[in-house]
Amino acid sequence: MKLKGIIFFLYMSLFTALIVLGFVSQLELNFSDLSIKKLPAVLSLFDLFLVELCTILLVGVWLLNRNIFFRILFYIFSSFFITVYCLQFASFYQGKEFISRLAIDNINHISLLINSQTIKGLLFLSLICLILPILVEKKSYKTHMRPGKLVVFSLLFSFIATTFYLSNLWLPKSIIAQRNSYLQDFSLPHTAPISELYKTLFLQNSLFSTELSHSDFSPYEINVIKNFGFQYNPTSEYPLIKEDIYSEPAPFEKKLKLGNRQNIIVFFTEGFSARSINMYGSRYPEITPNIDNFARSSMVVENYYNHTAATYRGLHGQLCSLFPTYGGNEGWQTNYTDLPEVNYYCLSNVFNKNGYETIFLDAHIEHESQVDEMMIQLGFNRVITGGVLSQKYLGDAGPQLKFALSDKQFTKGIIGFLKDHEKDSNRERPFFVGLYNLGTHAFLKLTKDGKKYGDGDNRSLNTIHNFDSAFGLFWEYFKTSPYAENTMIIFTADHCHYPEKPFVDAFKGAGYQNIIVDKIPLIIHDPTRELPKTFDAKNSTSIDFAPSLIHYLNLGNHKNPFMGTSMYEQKRKKNTRYGLNSFGLQDLYLIDDDKIHKLGASQKHRVRLKIMDKYITLSKQLEVTDKLWDAATNVQL
Repeated sequence: MKLKGIIFFLYMSLFTALIVLGFVSQLELNFSDLSIKKLPAVLSLFDLFLVELCTILLVGVWLLNRNIFFRILFYIFSSFFITVYCLQFASFYQGKEFISRLAIDNINHISLLINSQTIKGLLFLSLICLILPILVEKKSYKTHMRPGKLVVFSLLFSFIATTFYLSNLWLPKSIIAQRNSYLQDFSLPHTAPISELYKTLFLQNSLFSTELSHSDFSPYEINVIKNFGFQYNPTSEYPLIKEDIYSEPAPFEKKLKLGNRQNIIVFFTEGFSARSINMYGSRYPEITPNIDNFARSSMVVENYYNHTAATYRGLHGQLCSLFPTYGGNEGWQTNYTDLPEVNYYCLSNVFNKNGYETIFLDAHIEHESQVDEMMIQLGFNRVITGGVLSQKYLGDAGPQLKFALSDKQFTKGIIGFLKDHEKDSNRERPFFVGLYNLGTHAFLKLTKDGKKYGDGDNRSLNTIHNFDSAFGLFWEYFKTSPYAENTMIIFTADHCHYPEKPFVDAFKGAGYQNIIVDKIPLIIHDPTRELPKTFDAKNSTSIDFAPSLIHYLNLGNHKNPFMGTSMYEQKRKKNTRYGLNSFGLQDLYLIDDDKIHKLGASQKHRVRLKIMDKYITLSKQLEVTDKLWDAATNVQL
């Protein structure tokens, strides 16, 4: 092989080897326990990396031996290869996953990752991709490989690529079993950076790549679906509609001396895992003293998980009890005016029909997020953004976050709103208020008014502790306010904390899995009922939030399209301790008492996961074709 071929062969091989070592370094491996038998299993996790490397080298063998046009074409291909591998490694380093559909959906928050360090890294990468071809061209542009050697090297690279692509056929079963165990433990797909990016961009977003019909579900599959507690009627035009929300009396008796109706305030806290809170066992002393104080006079719900992510799906999915199709990018954030018209039936509709005023407070400034537009389309009477809160209650102060109020600013705005509502002539009408902050979002640093935790070295711990400080302002106000005797407060989250590096570093171990599926808080303060100190949700997820709240409040039992079921139902599922999480096509997780199992990596629940993935795909197709809920039913209720 001539000089330029040798240079590129060595360079691309060394680069790929270093990237593989980088990935290995980010896995939670006990290297002292790596036996000779386990090491091949670790390396086989990355066999498809070698397939992609051999593919690019095969292309290079032919293009580098042609004229300048073809050589430039290969330099472009090799630069693309390097760039994708570096980006995928950066994604894995930050969040222990390849670039995902979830990350694409949250592209509007890309500014959280663009800083001087990342810009320097991109410039350095660009420099490498530019200088190497120039050096090669300068030193060896006249050298060419003979046709016979071209064929030999082509066959060699093709053979290596094919061999490792078919590794399942020749690797010992013990190594494959150990590799599958690692894939499950690390929640990894068996893939390579370029092919995974292709699937994320072009395949996982293709909802109608295989359009499902009722005949595609066998009686066995329908039985599995119903065992999970989900409704599916294959003979109905609206197959998710069921006749009732709950089948048992409300779980907790109301105190007779108080009125029949009460206000409801729900904190849908941004990206908050239960493990962050001391009351749920956080390892960091006094990180959440105010939430703990609130929890001591409330019911703490245990073993409760998020059912989807990120914010748009998390809020939409809880309020309407479904696995939403649309997230941020190419959905509510950038395309909400062009989304298909869908008749959703949500908590807001139920509260509206029961005489409540429904209000949503969003910390975002106008036009920085379409959370407000989404809430209007989901039936809230009023939506108040951070800009309005600032203008009315903060002296028109500018937001301390780039596109939203800080948590302390937002809390002061909430208090101002509630004080204003005390004077409202219509205050006898009960309200349902949803609240969404932003300060606990992954990758955010403390604002100027923030409160750091300890020495302030861990960004995630800082934002958790700072939110707790802000929540303390609300809790101190609430305890002496007119709302204290007749208002229910629910503290929960839109989804769990994204597994960014500082959060993983702080909470790894103790059963934590580096995925955006985790236990989330659900703490219920209700002065109108006698509640137990704790309640076991038995691996329920936030898809059960809406039916559970309706059941709890005894708001009326009627037809509904809710996919979830009340966690207070004693016989809500045959498989009582299974939960599901899904935030995109092929992104499906099953939760049991052992761990969180991923589609494609779980042997224990392989069949169940495949069936439920098929069912959730169907539910998304029903959503976009407006077959979730018959609008005519609204008139009958």
